[in-house]
Amino acid sequence: MVLRSGVPPAQCLSSFHPGGPFEMVLKPLEFSDCISDSPWFRQNLHDHEQVLDDAYKNIKLIEAQCRELINCNKKLSQAQLAFAKSLSNFQLETVGMNQTDDERMIATCFGEFGQILVQIEEHREKMISQAETSYLEVMYAQYCDSNVKTERGIS
Repeated sequence: MVLRSGVPPAQCLSSFHPGGPFEMVLKPLEFSDCISDSPWFRQNLHDHEQVLDDAYKNIKLIEAQCRELINCNKKLSQAQLAFAKSLSNFQLETVGMNQTDDERMIATCFGEFGQILVQIEEHREKMISQAETSYLEVMYAQYCDSNVKTERGIS
C-alpha cells in the first residue's frame, strides 16, 4: 500500500479518520496477481479488506448517530409544541373588572410567540421526515441490497 503522507500503513490504519490528514491510496487488485497468489497479493487484498471494514464501521456509526439525532429532534419538537401550547393558552388573572393594556399585550405576545413556535415545529417535522426518507431509508436500502448481493456472490 502506498500512502501519500509517507506514514507507515499500520499507523495510518489505526489513525484513519474520514476527511482527516491521512489519505490512503490502495494499489489496484490485478487478476493476474490473483492467479499467482503471491504474498504481495495477499497483503494487498488484506489491505483492501481492512479499508472496507473501516468504511463499513464508519457508515454504521454515522447511521446510528443520524438516528439518535433524529430521535432527539423529535423529543425537542414535542417539548417545543407543549411549550407553545402553554404560551397560547396563557391567561392573566385580572384584578378588577377589566384587563389593563399591559395584561392584554402580554397575553397577545405570548399567544403570537406560541403560534410562531408551532410553525417552527411544523417545519422541523418536515425536515426530520425528509432526513429519514432521504438519508436513512436510502442508506438502509443500500446496505440491505449490498448484503443480499454479497450473500449471493453478485458484485
